[in-house]
Amino acid sequence: MFKEVLTNHSYDMLSSMLKKCLFLCLLMFVYTINIQAQEKDKNEDKKQTEYKERGKTLDTQLETIDAVENEIEDEDLEESEVELKEAQDALKEDAEDSKIDMEESIEGETEQLQENLDEEAQEQIEESVEDVGEQIEESSEDLGDQIDESTENVSDQIDETIDEVDDQIDESIEDVQESLDNDSDEDVKEHNDKGM
Repeated sequence: MFKEVLTNHSYDMLSSMLKKCLFLCLLMFVYTINIQAQEKDKNEDKKQTEYKERGKTLDTQLETIDAVENEIEDEDLEESEVELKEAQDALKEDAEDSKIDMEESIEGETEQLQENLDEEAQEQIEESVEDVGEQIEESSEDLGDQIDESTENVSDQIDETIDEVDDQIDESIEDVQESLDNDSDEDVKEHNDKGM
């Protein structure tokens, strides 16, 4: 009987101890899980903080980069504007120099051309005068020949006309002489007839 009671008591104690151990194990497990969760949350918070700090750092770096780029762009733009202004001034000077050179070249070519034109014009005038003189001489010779020919023709015509007039005069004289002779013969005949 005593053994049974002891056994039951031992069993209850053992069962109670087991329950307490299980409860403690459960508490330890829950505590451990809770601690791990807290550590995980801390790690997550830490990571989030690090990410935020990195993001801020990156934003700062990006802003710095943008500022540097803008400054570089501004400097480059200013340098480009200065270079462009210098290039424009250089081009303007070159254009003015080229204009002056071109004007001088055109003036020199114009003077040379004028001299050449004057020489050519003088030569052409001299050649024209010579040609006109030759043409006048040729025309004078032709005109003299024509005058000589015309004079000869007129002289021939005058001679022919004189010859014709002489012939006509001779014929008229002969006709008158014949008429006079005929009249004289008739008068003599009539006189003779009257005398008889």
